[in-house]
Amino acid sequence: MCNVSSLQVFDLSENIITGTLPSCFSSLPLVHVYLSQNKLQGSLEDAFHNSFELITLDLSHNQLTSNISEWIGEVSHMNFLLLGYNNLEGRISIQLCKLDKLSFIDLSHDKFSGHILPCLRFRSGI
Repeated sequence: MCNVSSLQVFDLSENIITGTLPSCFSSLPLVHVYLSQNKLQGSLEDAFHNSFELITLDLSHNQLTSNISEWIGEVSHMNFLLLGYNNLEGRISIQLCKLDKLSFIDLSHDKFSGHILPCLRFRSGI
Protein backbone atom coordinates (compact mmCIF):
# COMPACT_ATOMS: atom_id res chain seq x y z
CA MET A 1 0.00 0.00 0.00
CA CYS A 2 2.71 2.46 0.92
CA ASN A 3 4.58 1.87 -2.35
CA VAL A 4 1.77 3.08 -4.61
CA SER A 5 3.04 6.47 -5.70
CA SER A 6 0.08 7.67 -7.77
CA LEU A 7 -2.88 6.73 -5.56
CA GLN A 8 -5.35 9.62 -5.24
CA VAL A 9 -8.62 7.98 -4.14
CA PHE A 10 -8.55 5.47 -1.32
CA ASP A 11 -11.82 3.81 -0.26
CA LEU A 12 -11.91 0.91 2.17
CA SER A 13 -15.11 1.94 3.93
CA GLU A 14 -17.40 -0.54 5.62
CA ASN A 15 -14.87 -3.30 6.18
CA ILE A 16 -13.49 -4.76 9.38
CA ILE A 17 -10.07 -3.14 9.11
CA THR A 18 -8.27 -3.00 12.45
CA GLY A 19 -5.05 -1.42 13.63
CA THR A 20 -3.70 2.11 13.38
CA LEU A 21 -3.48 4.49 10.46
CA PRO A 22 -0.12 4.00 8.73
CA SER A 23 2.18 7.01 8.74
CA CYS A 24 3.01 6.34 5.09
CA PHE A 25 -0.33 7.91 4.09
CA SER A 26 1.38 11.27 4.51
CA SER A 27 3.75 10.51 1.64
CA LEU A 28 1.01 9.52 -0.84
CA PRO A 29 -0.70 12.04 -3.18
CA LEU A 30 -4.12 11.25 -1.67
CA VAL A 31 -7.03 13.52 -2.56
CA HIS A 32 -10.01 11.52 -1.26
CA VAL A 33 -9.79 9.11 1.70
CA TYR A 34 -12.75 7.02 2.80
CA LEU A 35 -12.07 4.75 5.77
CA SER A 36 -15.36 5.02 7.61
CA GLN A 37 -17.07 2.16 9.41
CA ASN A 38 -14.01 0.12 10.28
CA LYS A 39 -12.29 -0.58 13.58
CA LEU A 40 -9.29 1.69 13.20
CA GLN A 41 -7.64 2.77 16.45
CA GLY A 42 -4.97 5.16 17.57
CA SER A 43 -4.13 8.76 16.87
CA LEU A 44 -4.41 11.09 13.90
CA GLU A 45 -1.03 12.65 14.72
CA ASP A 46 1.14 11.23 11.93
CA ALA A 47 -1.18 9.59 9.44
CA PHE A 48 -1.90 12.52 7.09
CA HIS A 49 0.40 15.30 8.28
CA ASN A 50 1.86 15.99 4.80
CA SER A 51 -1.31 15.30 2.81
CA PHE A 52 -1.77 18.89 1.66
CA GLU A 53 -3.96 17.97 -1.33
CA LEU A 54 -6.70 16.22 0.64
CA ILE A 55 -10.20 17.28 -0.33
CA THR A 56 -12.12 14.56 1.49
CA LEU A 57 -11.14 12.85 4.74
CA ASP A 58 -13.75 10.43 6.08
CA LEU A 59 -12.57 8.58 9.17
CA SER A 60 -15.98 8.45 10.83
CA HIS A 61 -17.32 5.44 12.71
CA ASN A 62 -13.99 4.06 13.92
CA GLN A 63 -12.26 3.92 17.30
CA LEU A 64 -9.75 6.72 16.82
CA THR A 65 -8.46 8.58 19.87
CA SER A 66 -6.51 11.76 20.70
CA ASN A 67 -7.41 15.20 19.42
CA ILE A 68 -7.51 16.89 16.04
CA SER A 69 -3.90 17.36 14.97
CA GLU A 70 -2.34 20.74 14.27
CA TRP A 71 -1.47 19.73 10.67
CA ILE A 72 -5.16 19.90 9.74
CA GLY A 73 -4.88 23.67 9.22
CA GLU A 74 -2.33 23.14 6.45
CA VAL A 75 -4.73 21.14 4.28
CA SER A 76 -6.05 24.16 2.41
CA HIS A 77 -8.11 22.19 -0.14
CA MET A 78 -10.12 20.28 2.49
CA ASN A 79 -13.80 20.33 1.60
CA PHE A 80 -15.24 17.41 3.60
CA LEU A 81 -13.99 16.43 7.07
CA LEU A 82 -15.85 13.59 8.74
CA LEU A 83 -14.48 12.50 12.12
CA GLY A 84 -17.72 11.71 13.93
CA TYR A 85 -18.38 8.54 15.93
CA ASN A 86 -14.84 8.06 17.22
CA ASN A 87 -13.27 8.70 20.62
CA LEU A 88 -11.58 11.98 19.73
CA GLU A 89 -11.27 14.39 22.63
CA GLY A 90 -9.96 17.72 23.81
CA ARG A 91 -10.85 21.10 22.43
CA ILE A 92 -11.85 21.53 18.80
CA SER A 93 -8.68 22.70 17.08
CA ILE A 94 -8.44 26.37 16.13
CA GLN A 95 -6.61 25.08 13.04
CA LEU A 96 -10.02 24.25 11.52
CA CYS A 97 -10.50 28.00 11.04
CA LYS A 98 -7.80 27.94 8.37
CA LEU A 99 -9.88 25.60 6.17
CA ASP A 100 -11.52 28.20 3.93
CA LYS A 101 -12.93 25.64 1.49
CA LEU A 102 -14.52 23.47 4.15
CA SER A 103 -18.17 22.89 3.29
CA PHE A 104 -19.01 19.92 5.52
CA ILE A 105 -17.66 18.93 8.92
CA ASP A 106 -18.88 16.16 11.23
CA LEU A 107 -17.46 16.00 14.74
CA SER A 108 -20.54 14.41 16.28
CA HIS A 109 -20.51 11.64 18.87
CA ASP A 110 -16.93 12.26 19.96
CA LYS A 111 -15.67 13.56 23.30
CA PHE A 112 -14.79 17.15 22.48
CA SER A 113 -15.02 19.87 25.11
CA GLY A 114 -15.20 23.62 25.06
CA HIS A 115 -17.03 25.98 22.76
CA ILE A 116 -17.81 25.80 19.07
CA LEU A 117 -15.25 27.95 17.32
CA PRO A 118 -16.62 31.32 16.16
CA CYS A 119 -15.16 30.73 12.70
CA LEU A 120 -17.38 27.63 12.33
CA ARG A 121 -20.55 28.98 13.88
CA PHE A 122 -21.79 31.27 11.16
CA ARG A 123 -20.31 29.83 8.00
CA SER A 124 -23.06 29.06 5.55
CA GLY A 125 -23.09 25.49 4.36
CA ILE A 126 -21.43 23.99 7.44
